Amino acid sequence: MTAEGTARGADAAWEALAGHFAQSRGLDLREAFVTDPGRAQRLRLSAAGLTLDYSKNLVTARTMELLCALARAREVSGRARAQFGGAMVNGTEERAVLHTVLRGTDAGERLAQAREVQAVRKRMAELVRRVRADDWAGWSGEPVRDVVNIGIGGSHLGPVFATEALGHLHDDGTRCHFVSNVDPRDLEVTLAGLAPSRTLFIVASKTFSTLETLENARSARRWLQAAGCPETALDRHFLAVSSNVPRAVDFGIAADNVLPMWDWVGGRYSLWSAIGLPIAMAVGMEAFDELLAGAHAMDLHFRDAPPESNMPILLALIGVWYRNFHGTSSHAVIPYDQSLRGCRSSCNSWSWRATASPSRATARRCRARVPA
Repeated sequence: MTAEGTARGADAAWEALAGHFAQSRGLDLREAFVTDPGRAQRLRLSAAGLTLDYSKNLVTARTMELLCALARAREVSGRARAQFGGAMVNGTEERAVLHTVLRGTDAGERLAQAREVQAVRKRMAELVRRVRADDWAGWSGEPVRDVVNIGIGGSHLGPVFATEALGHLHDDGTRCHFVSNVDPRDLEVTLAGLAPSRTLFIVASKTFSTLETLENARSARRWLQAAGCPETALDRHFLAVSSNVPRAVDFGIAADNVLPMWDWVGGRYSLWSAIGLPIAMAVGMEAFDELLAGAHAMDLHFRDAPPESNMPILLALIGVWYRNFHGTSSHAVIPYDQSLRGCRSSCNSWSWRATASPSRATARRCRARVPA
């Protein structure tokens, strides 16, 4: 379909939704469940080990039919497949968006980036093995006991969320800690009680130019030196993850201790890359691989399922319905388990970055406001 045809189809789908909203805006959920006993089962979907119950939303079967028609008019599924195939979907930076490759997903044809990913994953696995097997010693010769991740934004939120959520898989070996605030108190409290000679820092920064991260890394280096770590042994206490390897090396981290990432990985989706190193340190590489496998399963579902049975697309469409027709301006994320407390901050990061200018420009062409 041509761009002009797509726009006409989207306009027609939008007008149909507007007319439907005018007729259904008084929907009462209590009455909807009484008059339609099968509603709870029909507005329900399972995929990749997750279940979505969207029956408590202000939608009817007709609402969902019209929303899916909008998705088809805007060629959402085709655009998703194009993303998986390496198309340039980040119009602002003129880049592909391929964090899905980190999880082993493509559009059906293996991408060249997959080879790079596997090479880094192999190095990452060896680091995790050594630390968790007490085969990584600090300057005193004692094995590392504590791993402190220094990062901010996507280099912090995702790893914290996943590490806490997988707390039931932690053992009594390697302990992982996280520092993101440039306020010195954050680092001081984290380091209190840790043995400098048995502490390993991971400096996680995509560009290796983030002020907060670098200042905390310098403070960590001073802490080690004040405790007696010789300059020549600092490489035993620092790892880094960055797309700017030369800058990490200039900072003083040994090249062999720097795991690369790539500009086609958005920071907010980077936990699937070597940014997830602290997750693997905490739960082991096997569990980290299982985490990737779960994400891969959802990737395939998103890539292949039609809009009517596609969990991510349905959630997005319901967001469009609320934001543009009901006029809602907030979205509640309520974790059902304390170990998922990091979900809200992570979702907030994903949402506001994903609704930045390129998406809003697309949304304007489709006459929609993107839900945030």
